[in-house]
Amino acid sequence: MHKRVQDWDRLVLRVPDGMREELEELAAEDCRPLNGELIWLLKSGIAARKAASNPVV
Repeated sequence: MHKRVQDWDRLVLRVPDGMREELEELAAEDCRPLNGELIWLLKSGIAARKAASNPVV
């Protein structure tokens, strides 16, 4: 069974001036809420890093 969003771990994130607006613009372009955009970006970055450290031979 999936956790409800209200039960997810919470994280306070500090970002440089202007970055929140950039993230909100990206989220709007992708029709996602800001939190959804952040999760997507984090998962994409994690996947890319794993792929880079495990090249296919």
